Amino acid sequence: MIPVATVILAGGKSRRMGTDKALLPCRGTTLLDIALQTAVQTGFPVYVSTAPDRSYDLPSGISRISDHYAGIGPLGGIASCLEQIPAETLIFIPVDMPLLQAELLRKMVEMIPASASALAVQTGRRIYPLPLVLRQSALNAIKRQIDRNDFRLYSLLDRIPTQIIVHPEWEPYFANLNTPDDRKICNE
Repeated sequence: MIPVATVILAGGKSRRMGTDKALLPCRGTTLLDIALQTAVQTGFPVYVSTAPDRSYDLPSGISRISDHYAGIGPLGGIASCLEQIPAETLIFIPVDMPLLQAELLRKMVEMIPASASALAVQTGRRIYPLPLVLRQSALNAIKRQIDRNDFRLYSLLDRIPTQIIVHPEWEPYFANLNTPDDRKICNE
C-alpha cells in the first residue's frame, strides 16, 4: 500500500455549467489539464475519478477510476476511489478549482493528525468539503452514509473524526466553476 495518492474528481454531471467541466477551456488549456498539473506537482501518484460512461485521454502513469456509485455526487467517486486505490491516505481535489496549488495540498496531507479520518479547510466562516484529505478508515462510514441515501460531504465531515484547519488566506485558491458566469476565473 502506498502512503498517499492524489485524486481528481471529474465524474460530475456539470448540470449548472451545461457542459463537461473537465473539458472546459481555461487559461489556454482545459480544467482537467490544470488539475492534472497540480496533482502531479503534489509528488504523489495521481488518479482521475470519472463517471462510468466517461473517459479522458490521460497522460501515461495517470490511472482512471470508474465511479461504482455513479449519480450521487462526489461522495460516490470518493467511495469508489477508497475501494480501488491502494493508498492509506488520499487527497481529493475537484476538477473545477483551477487556482489550487500543489503546495497547499501537500500541507493539508502533512497536517492531518493520526487521530483523524479526514481533514478539511475553513476559510473565514466557510468550511470547504473539497479539497479533502481522507484516510482509508473513512470508507465504512461513507458506505453507511450512502446506504442511508445521504450523499452530502458536509454530513460525512460531521460523522467521522475530522480535523478542520483554519486558513483564511487560502480562500482565493478554492474558487471553483459551477456556472458559465464563474468562467471569469479562467480569464484572471
